[in-house]
Amino acid sequence: MRLSYVFATLATLMWAGNFIVGRAVNESMSAIELNFWRWSIAALILLPFTYGKWRENSAVIRQSFRSLLALACTGIALYHCLVYIALQSTGSINATLVNSVVPVFVPILAYFILAKQLTVQGLIGTGLSILGVTIVICKGSPLQIFDLAFVPGDIIMLLAALIWSLYTVLLSKAPKLPATLFLFLISGLGVCLLSPFMFYQVMYVGVFELSVSNVLAMAYIAVFAAVLAFLCWNKAVQIMGPVKTGLFANLIPVFSAFLAVLFLQEALRLYHFIALALIVLGIYLNSGNLPTLSTKLFKSKESHYVSRKDRV
Repeated sequence: MRLSYVFATLATLMWAGNFIVGRAVNESMSAIELNFWRWSIAALILLPFTYGKWRENSAVIRQSFRSLLALACTGIALYHCLVYIALQSTGSINATLVNSVVPVFVPILAYFILAKQLTVQGLIGTGLSILGVTIVICKGSPLQIFDLAFVPGDIIMLLAALIWSLYTVLLSKAPKLPATLFLFLISGLGVCLLSPFMFYQVMYVGVFELSVSNVLAMAYIAVFAAVLAFLCWNKAVQIMGPVKTGLFANLIPVFSAFLAVLFLQEALRLYHFIALALIVLGIYLNSGNLPTLSTKLFKSKESHYVSRKDRV
């Protein structure tokens, strides 16, 4: 279980960098280009690691094609295109703020799709994590929440967060395949879904400039934010389920702030550490390491079939 925390944390750290890089290149690369080449490169990286795994898993692949297509559509094609489109009209801080509603969406979707229970303990943990995110966004001053200006990109980011929450929930029902083969398959399907839009981009809009900064940005996004981050996140969901893993998304704004300190020479403040402590406490409350509170909320009709370890 502890290893799953490491996987989820590493994934959010790499995705925090993705928000910063995506914002930095939004004027030189379109959302379709960025996402298409991101997953095309990722698929090429993963291809050698799938050698010898196709034949023994061919039956599973055929039987679960619809599931793989749904995961590719949500987690590969739609989510990241929406993120990059949102970053064209909103800042990375606003984007990570809106993205922090993922831990709110995931339990709700899991309740309807997976018949997961909601507990008071889980809701308290989620609330503490969101409070930590809010402290980062407000820079330690609660009144600054009223000074945040929301733009159309924030609405697009909200839709992206909903799509990512759906991907995270569906991931818990993903077919049992080797990690690299699974990611290669949804990457390839995602590229296929993006291909018609990329064709339009090339024919009628043009392509991005092959500059050093664009190449370096694409390399980071493909290797770290695509391949490594997705392998880590998928493994975390496999081990501890979508609801607990989804809560780690609240680490993205905190990591974004720390990365800004490292690369943009911004100052590190006390509220960063307070926020991080609240988020970690919220994750711990959802970890199942504490005795579960007896009060359950929104019990589903099937909830009595759910084992204790599956409770939120």
